[in-house]
Amino acid sequence: MKRLDDRLRRSTRAAKLAAAALMTVTLKPVYASPPDTCAAAVSLTETANAQTLFAGAELCAAEGDAFNTTLLLVVGQIRGMVDLTLLSPADEGAMRPAAELYQAIFYRYGGLGSDDVYADSSTAERLIARIDGWSPAFDAQYDPGWSYRPSDRHAFYAAFARERIDERLHDIRRRVMLLADPRYAALSQEIAALNHETQSAYTVGTEAYEQHQDLQQRLRTLEAEILAEFPPPPQGSVLDGLPPEVDSGVRNLYAGVNGPQTGGHAIFLDDGLVRASWIADALSEASLRQLLSEIDFETEALVAVWIGRQHSATGTTLITAWSDAGGPQGWGVSVRVGVRGSDCEMSDTATAYPFALAAVPKPEGPGEIQRQARSNFPDGCGPSASAFPVPMP
Repeated sequence: MKRLDDRLRRSTRAAKLAAAALMTVTLKPVYASPPDTCAAAVSLTETANAQTLFAGAELCAAEGDAFNTTLLLVVGQIRGMVDLTLLSPADEGAMRPAAELYQAIFYRYGGLGSDDVYADSSTAERLIARIDGWSPAFDAQYDPGWSYRPSDRHAFYAAFARERIDERLHDIRRRVMLLADPRYAALSQEIAALNHETQSAYTVGTEAYEQHQDLQQRLRTLEAEILAEFPPPPQGSVLDGLPPEVDSGVRNLYAGVNGPQTGGHAIFLDDGLVRASWIADALSEASLRQLLSEIDFETEALVAVWIGRQHSATGTTLITAWSDAGGPQGWGVSVRVGVRGSDCEMSDTATAYPFALAAVPKPEGPGEIQRQARSNFPDGCGPSASAFPVPMP
């Protein structure tokens, strides 16, 4: 699947691009009156969601308007990533359109757009000014393309969007600086021509492969030289330090750092199963009694997720989501693991084995956990947790 910015390189020469190209996922613009021209799409820049902005970028590309194609592509990326970060899907049905948007950004709409825009300094500065002045609207009527659950984080929408704007502007200014160097521009064009000739398919040992490797190495060397004094990307976020969001149906009861040596997950439907598991060895008897007293096994189940060996763990591990919708995909669980932030002044080599235990609504009928999503989150700069793993029975 060709990304839009790859196809734009040809559109600036041929001045034409098919707006309805085939995709592995089909994004449906969510707007009362979907735009049918490039100009109409540009007029919606502040209010439209990412799907509509990307559809507008396709329209502009079909009209041969590289500037507005690039504008809508970049602000669509920013809008989409802000929505995916802050507007958590309300239910299983809402997860699919959100996942499709993520895939579309990753596979199709993730580039910076046309190099022709960035190679012209006045055009590039005009684009930078437009993106810098862009402010995505967010209110009760805004529709990202899926139903989302309420969250205190929505108050950070404008500030978080500003951070993403600054990040993307940093990428753009970096690209402008590179393309301003005639040596880099010439190498880039040579690589683009070779990719076009080979359709970006290279076989190890062939002349085309060796030529491509040589060009890439020369480009990397030149890039390091040109960017030697270029400032680093912006750091920090308004979301730093905020605890992960937890679904309303999940009650986290216990987090430890002496779990099993390798990762896994399980669901326990009665206290006898819990006492027969590794959990009974990882917890003290008093902690185990307290844990079991907080669960009503008539209506609830205990879900456990253990991570295995982990460096820089803080000891804060949370089960954030649980799904027992059933079907061929089975049940699903999500977990977030607290780790020392990347900006912490010192590091250590302490090793821990984090795990989390949470009460969830008791599933109806038999089933098993087939899906687990795990990610880390920065959790301060305190000392890393250290522990030995508990043996599995």
